[in-house]
Amino acid sequence: MTGSRKYYMIIKIHKTSAISSNTGSSSNLIEYLEKENRDKDILEHEYFFNNHKDSINAVTAERMLDGNKGRLGKDETKFYMMTVNPSEKEIRHIQGDQDKLKSYVNDLMDKYADNFNREYKDGTKLSGKDIMYFAKVEHERTYKFGDKRFAKELRYNTAIRKEIVKHSGDKQKVRELEKQYIRNPEGTPILEGAKKDGNNLHVHIVVSRYDYQQKFKLSPLANQRGGKGILDGKEHSKGFNRDNFVATGEALFDKKFGYSREIRDSYNYRLNYGMIIGATNPKSLAKMIAKRAILESIKDKSLQKATGVALGHPKYLPKKVVNEIEKKAVKAILQSFEKGAYTNPVTAGINITKKVISQVGKQISRAASI
Repeated sequence: MTGSRKYYMIIKIHKTSAISSNTGSSSNLIEYLEKENRDKDILEHEYFFNNHKDSINAVTAERMLDGNKGRLGKDETKFYMMTVNPSEKEIRHIQGDQDKLKSYVNDLMDKYADNFNREYKDGTKLSGKDIMYFAKVEHERTYKFGDKRFAKELRYNTAIRKEIVKHSGDKQKVRELEKQYIRNPEGTPILEGAKKDGNNLHVHIVVSRYDYQQKFKLSPLANQRGGKGILDGKEHSKGFNRDNFVATGEALFDKKFGYSREIRDSYNYRLNYGMIIGATNPKSLAKMIAKRAILESIKDKSLQKATGVALGHPKYLPKKVVNEIEKKAVKAILQSFEKGAYTNPVTAGINITKKVISQVGKQISRAASI
């Protein structure tokens, strides 16, 4: 398998595409998701599923989605599409068991609901069972020009294919040109429409804008903003935190299946690691975060106050104390990386370092009083 899916899961909420405008009927999208069934015997068809039922036909999925418009205007979004793309390593871990993947997706929709932080009038919290969605397992993926990971290969191979068409009458020339194709590990030329190599097990989810009761309009593309909103007399957060949703989705997979995720394969690591130039591995990133927090604490003199060192110039701070703080902070930050406990590990790492400064200060105070 080539590309980033080899290493880590991709959970994506898609914007409107040419496949289907999401302000009208879901028919085009549902029909598109039936593509793998077209050449199969009806007994081998893959059906839609959700946390209420395992085998839902396309007609029912479309009818229910289109019937859940409520008070939405003709130009308002009626549904969204998401994809859950486990990595090669994650697929191997669950032995390619699509029933396990279905169970995971149903649990993931609880996390989806949690992210909106909504409650009904009776105090019941919005859950995955309140979300109208229809999910579909797929086994194949094809190369598309929109895929940035293969843009260079697709451009090159498309040019080769044009030359092959031009010299179609010259078999020797065609054979020579075919040898120039860039191919994937299974030997398939990387061309638009060609099947990708490896196990491409993944899930598409079509989710309604409204919950089943049509009490909440839910948009996963609405950016989370500061402040609160009021609905039915209850306070709730505004928007949807997509970073948090993806991070909790990863953590859910790890916990559900006992999967040990390497730091480098985590969403939190990808989200923040590439933003800090010079960090070559998790430990160097942790050191950079710790040093930044220590410098901030020296600047606002909170480090001096915590350690009881009332010096006029920062360069005269005891190096032993500063080194001890950095060492302990790096260790604690790395542990937080391993747990994947925070949506933004950079901010969390700074806060962890400041806690370490406070702890070291208390130790110094206790030692001084003995």
